[in-house]
Amino acid sequence: MKKRYIAAIVFLASVILFTASNVLIVPAFKQERNIRYYSLSDPELILKKGPEEAFDSQRTHTMSIAELNRNGYRYWAYYHGYDGKNIRNDMGVAYSNDLVNWQKEGTTPIVPNLRWGTVVVVDGIVHMFGTRNYGGDSYIVRLSSADGKNFKEEETAVAAAPGERHQNPFIFYDEKNATYRLYYYHFKDDKYYIEEKHDKDITQIAKAQENKVLSDTKFILAAPSMMYRDGRYWLAAETLHEVKGKKVWKTIMFASKHPYKGFVPVDNHEILVDSDACYFQHIFDNQLVGVYSHEYSDGTWEIFKRTHDFQSKNKISLSERNLALNKGNEKQLSAKETFSDGKSMDVTPTATWASSDNTVVTVAKGKITARRPGKAIITSSFGGCSTTAEVEVR
Repeated sequence: MKKRYIAAIVFLASVILFTASNVLIVPAFKQERNIRYYSLSDPELILKKGPEEAFDSQRTHTMSIAELNRNGYRYWAYYHGYDGKNIRNDMGVAYSNDLVNWQKEGTTPIVPNLRWGTVVVVDGIVHMFGTRNYGGDSYIVRLSSADGKNFKEEETAVAAAPGERHQNPFIFYDEKNATYRLYYYHFKDDKYYIEEKHDKDITQIAKAQENKVLSDTKFILAAPSMMYRDGRYWLAAETLHEVKGKKVWKTIMFASKHPYKGFVPVDNHEILVDSDACYFQHIFDNQLVGVYSHEYSDGTWEIFKRTHDFQSKNKISLSERNLALNKGNEKQLSAKETFSDGKSMDVTPTATWASSDNTVVTVAKGKITARRPGKAIITSSFGGCSTTAEVEVR
């Protein structure tokens, strides 16, 4: 029996897991009864591996999606690819208007030698957190891009340490607390952790204190992703099992009313099995969009999605939908969220804002600044829904 930091100290029977080099004894989890994760649709393949000459010829893996409305595409997805030639992984980008049909940027990566990049948009700037030195003393870096393609490495968000691994970052904007939270996997002294760091300023996460969310000495806890809906935080983490002599990934779902404390598995906690892993949660148009990686028998991977339509329907509206500004002028937009119960609130300072072209107009907490003549689309999102405004600069 052993201690587990989830909701309380839990003493339960053990389950045996196998990895390539270790036998892992895993205490069974105490479950929070009558709490279930959302039912998911059938799997749908959305991003295939690339041709032989491509950086993703063996693997398209993990997909982090941002709503940017740029270059004719509503959604931009960042994924890591692998060509089987070495241990390094590279980041690519693909575009879509329906979350099903995706157009890749090309056969070369936009960020080389970076694994597991996840993104969040802050006032029109795309911030990416990814893993460096995968396979060694891995660490996590933050990069940024104004156009969504050309990224600059800004800083180390989680530093390397001898004999330790810091990887699988998932950056999450907690709208409830207007806070950016970085979840990641940490291996140290034969212990496995899911940890969290947060700050209201995304550029200050590197300086933030780490919080242990889940831990175990003999249980692989990896690949976290986070979502907030219906008053709960939903944390996914993956585990590795051996079934009939075959290593199989499973994804377990935990829930809590706190962003980094009190997580326990829900009743239907095994949400992905059969070598489905790396489950990323997104919400667009009041629909849960879960994207994940599937491993085939030949060792290659491709990306699938499953969805759930929420019963609660939120709606966001802007004070203006069409604007004309002279170069150098500014205009403050306001955003209002109306919830399914009819209540509404001003979300201007806490919504996510993006400009389709930061060279034409920039936006920060709803304040638009006209930079040069042209047209741009302003996107405002909150609570799993979004809306847009068109801006013309003269």
